[in-house]
Amino acid sequence: MKTVRIIIAVALLMGFLLFVLPMTYFMGKTALSILRDVRASDPATQDVDPVVSDSDTDLQLAIEVQEDIANNRVRLGMTADQVRESWGKPEDVNRTVTRWGTHEQWIYGPSLEATYLYFDGGVLTSVQD
Repeated sequence: MKTVRIIIAVALLMGFLLFVLPMTYFMGKTALSILRDVRASDPATQDVDPVVSDSDTDLQLAIEVQEDIANNRVRLGMTADQVRESWGKPEDVNRTVTRWGTHEQWIYGPSLEATYLYFDGGVLTSVQD
């Protein structure tokens, strides 16, 4: 029975992330307040509350990353896809493959005013401008 409750809670959370979160973001109510309202009103989620509350920080970070993308900003920890969505395709990419992984340098802008983004394993690790 507890497993069924966990599955239901995870399904509710996934539905929330896919449908409710994008709508409420643009309607002005914060997604975290809605998530807390859903948890408080649904007895099935009471037993799995710690699992859901651990994701509050991840949910807040996801919201902040989406705001950065909407405002054409990048931040350390973004994936290559998120950076591409925010800034578009880089003018040039230099790739180094070693036994420790793939490292990339993305170049945006003309050479004298270029901004360089560095990725390790597909994650933005540093910015040089």
